[in-house]
Amino acid sequence: MTASPAAPPSAPHSARCNHGVAATRWLASGSLLALIALCLAWELVLAPLRPGGSWLALKALALCLPLAGLLKNRMYTYRWVSLMIWLYFTEGVVRGWGDRPPSQWLAWGEAALCLVLFAACAAHVRLRQRKSLAGCPRTLAGRDTRPRHPARPPKKRTPPMTPLLDTLAALVGPAHVITDGDLCAWEQDWRRRVRGKALAVVRPANTRQVAAVVQACAAAGTAIVPQGGNTGLAVGSIPDASGTQIVLALTRMNAVRSIDADNLTLTAEAGCILHNLQAAAHDAGLLFPLSLAAQGSCTIGGNLGTNAGGTQVLRYGNARELCLGLEVVTPQGQCWDGLRGLRKDNTGYDLRDLFIGSEGTLGIITAATLRLYPQPAARLTAWAAVPALEQAVALLGLARQRLAAGLTGFEVMGQFALSLVGKRMPQLRVPFLGERNTPWCVLLENSDSESEEHARAGFEALLQAAFDAGCVSNAVVAENLAQAKQLWQVRESIPLAQAEEGPNVKHDIALRISRIPAFVAHTDALLQRSIPGVRLVNFGHMGDGNLHYNVQAPAGGDPQAFLREHEPAIHQLVYAAVAEFGGSFSAEHGIGSLKVDTLERYQSPVALTLMRAIKQALDPQGIMNPGRVLRAWERR
Repeated sequence: MTASPAAPPSAPHSARCNHGVAATRWLASGSLLALIALCLAWELVLAPLRPGGSWLALKALALCLPLAGLLKNRMYTYRWVSLMIWLYFTEGVVRGWGDRPPSQWLAWGEAALCLVLFAACAAHVRLRQRKSLAGCPRTLAGRDTRPRHPARPPKKRTPPMTPLLDTLAALVGPAHVITDGDLCAWEQDWRRRVRGKALAVVRPANTRQVAAVVQACAAAGTAIVPQGGNTGLAVGSIPDASGTQIVLALTRMNAVRSIDADNLTLTAEAGCILHNLQAAAHDAGLLFPLSLAAQGSCTIGGNLGTNAGGTQVLRYGNARELCLGLEVVTPQGQCWDGLRGLRKDNTGYDLRDLFIGSEGTLGIITAATLRLYPQPAARLTAWAAVPALEQAVALLGLARQRLAAGLTGFEVMGQFALSLVGKRMPQLRVPFLGERNTPWCVLLENSDSESEEHARAGFEALLQAAFDAGCVSNAVVAENLAQAKQLWQVRESIPLAQAEEGPNVKHDIALRISRIPAFVAHTDALLQRSIPGVRLVNFGHMGDGNLHYNVQAPAGGDPQAFLREHEPAIHQLVYAAVAEFGGSFSAEHGIGSLKVDTLERYQSPVALTLMRAIKQALDPQGIMNPGRVLRAWERR
């Protein structure tokens, strides 16, 4: 699938564009040479401060430095010359008022040349920006580089990148276009298994700059990879290995724009870290309930781009349900403002839901209006040991019946997953670790709108009913906030402990809650038969049917060799079982580039056709995060 090339700009417009750039370049270079000559003649011959010349002639050396950059058309040279020249202008004005002829006349000449040089540099930068954004053809030594036969398709070649980088530096500032040094933080995925190579990392400060950057990249045909905190697990936010893609890092756009307490909404920019957003809501006496292990570094733009879930989905829903509006920059560089924060708005297609979960392949989320809730009067946490997953499902049913909307968390954890936390993080106390007949543990959270006494009474009644029904073999209720945080820290430390144990095969799956016990028993048995001694790290958000079903190498084995030998077969086995049980192979982590083939295998042909049609309609050039979610097509 290819996009039709854009029609070339008209010849008169192209000629004016190129002639203006060339004229301002020669005007800037000529005025700089004249200024150098004036400084030397003034201080050495015409009117030196002392006979034989003055040390002030050395000021001409600083003017010689940018001469080569101006002649070579370096955009950054024009920018810093236009700033530096004001020092010479100031000197000319001061000495023009204070000196006597002929030094006075030379000083006013210096000031006049400075104004000409500044005007030439400023005009050159502006024309270069207009040329890039309007799609004017690039020039080399003043020559039009378009094909002489426009009707003939151009040969595929690498676009001239230096003018693009110059343009981007002019748009966001040279300090925020990073091409050198260690780019590992932007080029390597969170699990450190894949590293790409970026043409540059661009860090815009606002939506206007994002739109301008997208326009420039669209004109150059350069792909863009939007990136937030880079905490994703599906390799969806790092560049490929070609070295031709721009990483658009949105972390500078981190402001909370407004909080409307009466409307229970908060509007924040895409680079706002989730923890900071939660804190802003808390400071206003409200709650933003999206919560996940990476909340200290992930951003709300990435959360929405992947439709993140977390630990409170069973009560508040995914990121999609917590979003009332978006601000999005389209692949053409236009800005859609949908930040009205309305709960009812049936005015056409729901564009908000189109962009949420699209992983930056349809547009770039730059801001969002989010749904807030009143802070609960009390929040209690309990840790319960259950003899089997069937009993965990029964406990969930009891908790829903007894606590109703107060049930805001229901996490399940296998004993081996907890043993990794005890082994790798001995400073954490893991309840019931190693006890007999406790293959599974459940973490429950009860958020009460009345009081702590009311919440504790409800929790105790629930646990007593669970003991009577045989769902729970042991349980502990946190006595204070510190104990509750320790219990949650154990749960949230499982991924880190597993990473310290060694590379592993991860699966982020969703199943109907009623089918989880049968799926786990069936798939565990298949894996144990296929790979004797394999270790299974099962945990997840059982309250919403999301399991992190991960596979670790046998004890004492080589994890890297295990991955090389078994990872593809393990994926195939697990995903086939998920399909057999009517589940989804991607619950909350997204597709990224890791699961593109899996999506084509398990998604229906009709759904794939619709997805490709949407992608083609919104991003015909294919420059938005290509190769993620859907397979990339060749771009012209």
